Amino acid sequence: MKKLFHLLVTSYKLQVTSYKLRTPHTSHLTPLTSYLLPLFAFCIFPLSAQKQFPDSSFENWTTKSGAYGTFVDFDTDFFHTLNSLHALGNEGGGGEIDLTAFRDESNPVDGLYSIKLVSGRAPMPNGSAFLPGMVGTIDPDFIEQFLAPVGGGGITIATDWEDGKTPCAFEGWYKYDPKNNDSAFIDIGFYNSGKEVFSNKMLIKNKVDNWTEFSLKIPQQYWNQYFEEIKVLFVASAGVDFETLTNCKGQEGSALSIDAISLLYDCEIGIRQNLLSTVKVNVFPNPATNDILNMVLNENFTGVVSIYSILGDKVMEQNINGDQCQLNIKNLSSGNYIYKLMNGNTIFAQGKFVVTK
Repeated sequence: MKKLFHLLVTSYKLQVTSYKLRTPHTSHLTPLTSYLLPLFAFCIFPLSAQKQFPDSSFENWTTKSGAYGTFVDFDTDFFHTLNSLHALGNEGGGGEIDLTAFRDESNPVDGLYSIKLVSGRAPMPNGSAFLPGMVGTIDPDFIEQFLAPVGGGGITIATDWEDGKTPCAFEGWYKYDPKNNDSAFIDIGFYNSGKEVFSNKMLIKNKVDNWTEFSLKIPQQYWNQYFEEIKVLFVASAGVDFETLTNCKGQEGSALSIDAISLLYDCEIGIRQNLLSTVKVNVFPNPATNDILNMVLNENFTGVVSIYSILGDKVMEQNINGDQCQLNIKNLSSGNYIYKLMNGNTIFAQGKFVVTK
């Protein structure tokens, strides 16, 4: 058992934010709080790199290798699962650690796949640690901070928000198959200076057999405000404790399916952002010091490039048809700007650049 946890704490890091959620549902599995609790702390570690969601329909999966052979994981710059625990093996005995996120091609809403989150277990010689199925802006990278006498680790549940602008709603599709009165949740929140300013969480208590649309509304007073970090979570068993990950409670086998997620802007006219767009943009020079700004994309795109001031005012727009374009920005004054690649009412990519003259 000690070998397993030594492997866990030296191979990975869990970073925690000030977020805690428990429900009255209990598990027949034994939480391992007494084993791991001294190794965890409670803190936020904001991520410095600007990242974009890879695709809104969970299409891009990665094959990984672990102690029990290869497995498939949805692991991107923005979204992570707990599947990497499976790669560790279990030197302490008791069997392999369950996979908790699966690629599902049976009946997706959009594209070829959806993601299916299934709560499982991490078997131990004298019990089992409950593992909720989850995907979102968590960081499941574990390092030797688990062994640090102070500071410790935990799970980060918020990451840098490149655009910063708050949407008016968070939407997508879900199905849920709970076991023994378990419940799931979908959560979105925004942070400044490591503190949560707003969060909207939807608790799912009943079985939902068919794809059903969800919409988490953002109060109007937050529209067009700018935040440093965003939290997006989908969890198959709501009794999760992000402070320690050892007090989690729920039922093994509860399954939450998610697909086609998006952020909705300008609710009156229905501007949407694909949270997991495949379009990547390289903008240079940045800062821009002359009249030309270059944009190079990773794939062909047909639509428009819209440029906004930091206050949200549209200052220019240009058509794009291909994988690159040049913007004449001679009329832009020095300052910070936001670009958005759009087709119709859908945002496929966005980012920031600076003009210095």
